[in-house]
Amino acid sequence: MVGAYLAHRRQRHAGPMRYRYWRINISAQVNPGAQAILNEIQMRSTVGGADLTAPGGGSMWAYSNSNGSDPHRVVDNDVAGLAWFGPTSPRNPAILGYDFGSPVAIVEIGLYLSPSSGTNANSPNSFTLEYSSNGANWTVSKSWASTGGLSPGTWRYFS
Repeated sequence: MVGAYLAHRRQRHAGPMRYRYWRINISAQVNPGAQAILNEIQMRSTVGGADLTAPGGGSMWAYSNSNGSDPHRVVDNDVAGLAWFGPTSPRNPAILGYDFGSPVAIVEIGLYLSPSSGTNANSPNSFTLEYSSNGANWTVSKSWASTGGLSPGTWRYFS
């Protein structure tokens, strides 16, 4: 137990936290009655850096989504393509996760909603970025509340 605590403490002071599993946990859309919709997400290890969610680079999953809505749609680098639709009932939580295969640091996320897929009402308004070393136990890294959502057709970044 002491060894694990010291390892965590060293990691915490060595720079950004590096974990294998990261997820976006959407707790509210701009319109609370609307279904969460996203076309693309990006996860970056530095602000303005490269997107680490490249197609084929890891494994995308959704804890909750509409029947038949493939979570891999949000990491296919096709902003005009098919969207991911969150759950219909209840609307939240809507959770999108990514298994990087090995530990990475995530300090910025980007979210995109295509005008052909949804409106600002469907975009995340309150959400958290969470990490896990085992994919089962999650810790909040950052949280955003009452963001005003997304302007369809424009990337929005959070760090």
